[in-house]
Amino acid sequence: MKFLPPRKYQPAANRLFDELKIKIEKAVPYARVEHIGSSSIAGAVSKGDLDIYAGVEAARMKETIPLIEALGFKIKSDSCRIAELCPFEARGHTIDVGLQLVTRGSRFEFFLKFRDIMNSNKKLRDEYNLLKRDSAGLNQEDYRKIKSVFIERVLSCCKFIEMSWFAFFRNVM
Repeated sequence: MKFLPPRKYQPAANRLFDELKIKIEKAVPYARVEHIGSSSIAGAVSKGDLDIYAGVEAARMKETIPLIEALGFKIKSDSCRIAELCPFEARGHTIDVGLQLVTRGSRFEFFLKFRDIMNSNKKLRDEYNLLKRDSAGLNQEDYRKIKSVFIERVLSCCKFIEMSWFAFFRNVM
């Protein structure tokens, strides 16, 4: 794993998010589209990719999938996919892009909550950056485990998500 300082990737990630948000909102006008992941956290170290949240009502999940695919996103095969969450990826941009199609009101809104907590707490951001720097030599699976423990701690301290969810997340992601 290689991590980049924010100045090396955040400007490009922010520009690409602005471009893709317009396209996604045009194709899926009922979706709540937000920038998530490390590129949405001011000053965060990252792999240099872009993560997007698209929240829709549960009744619209199935109809939304082909609309997202028509934008060049492909369902991510090596990730958790359940009724409330459908992860996508897109290559061919200046940076890799992941999109999380999420049922609004579901436990998967933790993506937004984690972003907001991290943007409001410099101490946690610094700890997160250190965790990433210390994980530079790890493979993706080991890095995800360490990152999941950190996210679990942050969110549980803020009482946003039940602890049982984290055990599920750690095992399927």
